[in-house]
Amino acid sequence: EIVIKHDNNQITLTEKVKIGMSIRLEGEELSKGEKVLKKGTKINPAAIGLLSGLGLQQVEVYQKPKITVIVTGSELTKLGLPLEKGKIYESNSFTIKSALLENGFESTVQWVKDDFQSTFDLINLAIKNNDVVIMTGGISVGDYDFVGKALNEIGVKEMFYKVNQKPGKPIYYGEKNNVKVFGLPGNPAAALTCFYIYVLTAIKVMIGSQNPQLSQAKATINHHHTKKGDRAHLLKAQVNQNTVTVHAGQSSAMLSSFVDANCLIHLKSDVNNVNKGETVTVFMLP
Repeated sequence: EIVIKHDNNQITLTEKVKIGMSIRLEGEELSKGEKVLKKGTKINPAAIGLLSGLGLQQVEVYQKPKITVIVTGSELTKLGLPLEKGKIYESNSFTIKSALLENGFESTVQWVKDDFQSTFDLINLAIKNNDVVIMTGGISVGDYDFVGKALNEIGVKEMFYKVNQKPGKPIYYGEKNNVKVFGLPGNPAAALTCFYIYVLTAIKVMIGSQNPQLSQAKATINHHHTKKGDRAHLLKAQVNQNTVTVHAGQSSAMLSSFVDANCLIHLKSDVNNVNKGETVTVFMLP
């Protein structure tokens, strides 16, 4: 920086002037012919400023997918209505819609009656008008679960159904005409876990993200943990300075332990015990 003094209309330079001082050289940031942004780069404030500085007013981007969340289940009650015996308030649509919005995606929510024709008609219309269809309640073999039957009739190709993990075993994924169709478990924590691991990843792939999956890290667990069963576990947890703590309340139905979780610990199916001080893999929540 050049320091100047001015007195009696005269300016005195107090430092020696060097060639190139206080000048932004042409091409110092980008050379001619150099790629400005790679395909799949997220357009963040810095990218917008960079493009604007180059005089670019428009660039081609991936179109955000149209997404519908379909609520199923005769046991569910809408918020604001009296809660009858044997019923529960519906919460999954609010959870999934909020998680989508937090990651930059808008969605609509629709309810379907518990009969086959209503289920068929709504899912069929949703597939025609959207890029992603997410159903909460999953697909089971109960007498009043018409989702699986409707998907078969509509011609959705099942890609997988049920995963060897906890929570979230009864997740469904299918496709029709490039539309991605998910059936999430009815238990709230399981639904949110499956959203982060599968649904969000798929949507990010659709928009060309370079890193569609949750970021992984290694952390030291600060207490002993025993895993029951032979399924892989995704545990709600809190990591702080490379040390991770498993939250109490790992039930598939419990969201309270998800509220201040910032990661999911991934324990493989063949792991039964983790001792204090061991290193574990964590998926960082967005």
